[in-house]
Amino acid sequence: MRPLPHHILNRVTPYIPHELIPDEQLARIRTAHETLPDYSTVAAGFEIRLGDGAPSASQVDSFAAVSADPQSRDAFATILNPPDEHSAACENIADRAIVSSHAWQRVCQFCDDWRQSNSPLHDITHLWLEFDHADEADAHPTSPAPSLIYAPPVPQEPNTANSDATDTSALRTQRALDLLLGESETTDAIAANYLRCEAALGSYPGARIKHAGVMLPRKIQAVRIVIENLAAQDLPEYLERIGWPGDFARLRTFLHEYKPYLTQTLVDLDLSETLYPNLGIEISFPQAEIDRWPGFLQTLVDRGLCCPKKAAALAGWIGPYGLEIPELETPKATAPILWRTLNHVKLTLGSDGQKATDDRCVCSAKAYLGYIAGRRPPQLLKVEHDHPSRLRTTGDAGAGRLYDYLPGPPTPRRAAAAVHDGAGSADEPGPF
Repeated sequence: MRPLPHHILNRVTPYIPHELIPDEQLARIRTAHETLPDYSTVAAGFEIRLGDGAPSASQVDSFAAVSADPQSRDAFATILNPPDEHSAACENIADRAIVSSHAWQRVCQFCDDWRQSNSPLHDITHLWLEFDHADEADAHPTSPAPSLIYAPPVPQEPNTANSDATDTSALRTQRALDLLLGESETTDAIAANYLRCEAALGSYPGARIKHAGVMLPRKIQAVRIVIENLAAQDLPEYLERIGWPGDFARLRTFLHEYKPYLTQTLVDLDLSETLYPNLGIEISFPQAEIDRWPGFLQTLVDRGLCCPKKAAALAGWIGPYGLEIPELETPKATAPILWRTLNHVKLTLGSDGQKATDDRCVCSAKAYLGYIAGRRPPQLLKVEHDHPSRLRTTGDAGAGRLYDYLPGPPTPRRAAAAVHDGAGSADEPGPF
């Protein structure tokens, strides 16, 4: 039995340090998760601002994953016109009048198109719905509007001049932006700029756009792209090729100062018909190197980007730990648990509501905490004697980022993690 989104949140809530998520912010997050369709997600998390000087420092945003398995995808697609057999599952959505929300309508239309086998969107591997919980964003607190970020499939032959793959990407991009931004000449120009940035990655082996999407509740018409496998030393050259208007001197200072931590990064860019000067760098560590997090967080504290209390609270969250969920039904050979992770920390260069000072090249830092309801064979787990309600992996079952454990069409990386469409055998790890 797959747990409901707000039940998962309620289960993990007692373990969230107050220093990271104040009670009033947690209430807003709970409202957002209660509006999600039943059985629509097993993975979610929180976006936490690490500084303490800005007016929005206490704001905490949230996100939830929608995987490509039919149960998750169809839960959203059937909201606007639910058949009788699904109406009960969507009852909590109808009660909150989400169908009248412009952003929610676009999310549901996107999911409906996504599930069609002849759609250019059909090979998307998963979505992220992101909720802003600022006061001004809560004008309709019973139906918070999400942004939508989607994950294109991993190319079979990345960085090759494959015209079929290029055409497929163009069709997917145009269809996605038409649904999210509306069909217009402006959307066509944004799609062309996206494809131009994607094509420029062809000179860098393995580099690709991992995620793309639109911040639907925000007034600006822009697309966020997230690039993976672009080496730090290649970043300035790539940005020069695409005409990034940001501060290259600050970028080079950043790459020098943070070089020890840039071994596993993603790059966030915003674009419309042109490119924006802000730049996000997502830093993470593989499971085998999670002991590097405390040192990195202390670096952020020393540079005024993270308050000490939040750094200490994050250090307490880090680890391949799972929380038992004894009330959930799972096959006898598996253990029902909630995995939790510090997915990544994003450092922003450029405009993000703040300005970098002369002696600091980064203007803000955010941590992204994730959790996912799943199951793992008992032989991979052991109970910590000092924390009977906490489980720990004896192997590397907790390795990788949160999206590596979402159910859905297998990808090379997901196959390596032995996750198979949410239905692992008694000997295989997998989500519900």
